[in-house]
Amino acid sequence: MPCDFTSQCSDGDAPLPRWRVRLLRWVEILAIGGGFLVSARTSGSMTTYVLATNHVDTSAKLCDYLLDRVSGSDEVHAVNSLPGGSATDTDDVRDGEEALNVVSSRLDTITTVESHQFVRGNEPHEDVIEHAEEIDADEIVIGIRRRNPTAKVVFGSTAQQIMLHSNRPMAVVPLVDVE
Repeated sequence: MPCDFTSQCSDGDAPLPRWRVRLLRWVEILAIGGGFLVSARTSGSMTTYVLATNHVDTSAKLCDYLLDRVSGSDEVHAVNSLPGGSATDTDDVRDGEEALNVVSSRLDTITTVESHQFVRGNEPHEDVIEHAEEIDADEIVIGIRRRNPTAKVVFGSTAQQIMLHSNRPMAVVPLVDVE
């Protein structure tokens, strides 16, 4: 009899650790905007997503991606990160709250949504990765824009930093339509 990962296996062993369960999950390849995403998900299991957003339009695109993927047993943690201090004003806080509200209004009838606005002096990618680690997220959902090389060097990229510094599976969603 196969092990169901929530109780003991048929041979009397203890339940498998969560990291091991992830290794045993089936892999779904999804075509997204001309690119590919590898997403680990067990059919019928709960998935915890961390959705990184900084704008209402970003939230809308990321919700469009998740609409067909989330179920009632899943959790979505929407994260907005601000630097704080003199680098953050009331407009930034309001814009972040509005971005988080879009996620709640679009997804909370389908699944559990938690909103987190972090203002603790960290870089946005640090807050997103740290939160994903804290809740043991199954997938990070981020949006990317097409930018020229100069802008990328001068301003950096939160999405790029998340991709470089996180070992979690992630969905990278184009924020502009690919031609």
